[in-house]
Amino acid sequence: CIENHFIYGYRTITRLLKKIHSPVVNQKKVYRIMKESGWLCRTRPKKVPNLGKTYHVTDNRLDRDFQADKPMEKLVTDITYLYFGNCRLYLSSIMLPKWRNLTKDNITDIVKNHIIFYNETRIQRKLNGQSPVEYRKLVA
Repeated sequence: CIENHFIYGYRTITRLLKKIHSPVVNQKKVYRIMKESGWLCRTRPKKVPNLGKTYHVTDNRLDRDFQADKPMEKLVTDITYLYFGNCRLYLSSIMLPKWRNLTKDNITDIVKNHIIFYNETRIQRKLNGQSPVEYRKLVA
């Protein structure tokens, strides 16, 4: 639980135990053990961002015309907010629309570790208790 930053609840842990150990594991027993050990998942309250004053919105100059005749003629960017514990990081990606590849990424080790965790170790209920990588290997 500590290794996964307390994101798995007792239901997910029960599914993992049933997957690893074939005998039936009771959900209530797992909940009781996790509660006594302090391993229950941490629920975070939703935070509403303070909008403040409105900013000037520029005109849409591209108008969804992403075709460029020469390199570096048109650049598009995307800003993604990544939440880690008590801090919020910004991922700003600049893309060349002509080749559809990223030109620059400011990604720290924390973000890289989160991406690896998100794709390789995080299990999902809709994927039958498997990580996305395990599910893709099973389907392929």
